[in-house]
Amino acid sequence: MTTRGDTRPIPELPPEAVSRLYDGSNRVAYAIAIEIVEGLRRDPAPMLEHARHWLERHSSAYPPDRMMWVELLNGPVEDLCRQLLRLDDRGELLRDTMPSFGAMDEDRRMAIARATWSAARGPGDTR
Repeated sequence: MTTRGDTRPIPELPPEAVSRLYDGSNRVAYAIAIEIVEGLRRDPAPMLEHARHWLERHSSAYPPDRMMWVELLNGPVEDLCRQLLRLDDRGELLRDTMPSFGAMDEDRRMAIARATWSAARGPGDTR
């Protein structure tokens, strides 16, 4: 599935993520993390810069989370990518406290959320 005006496919959750992430909001956060990781692997510099500036502007954020993110943003990109996609409490904490990477606009974020929620419900589920 793609968003209007955006030809990139919506990230699909790998089976291990579907079984681990039973909550819909956690699945959406994971799908968004997949999108961010793909962007970081393509062209990390502008995304890392955006995230660093976001952290500076929001310096009143919970200090331990802020320090954790400063370390991650200044470390190897592939380590950051692996950390964001972890399927454990650490990965969930990172996705819950993630700064803005400027990777997508609100339309893209909402398209990912709708597609992920829809996939979680399955065909015929009208909730």
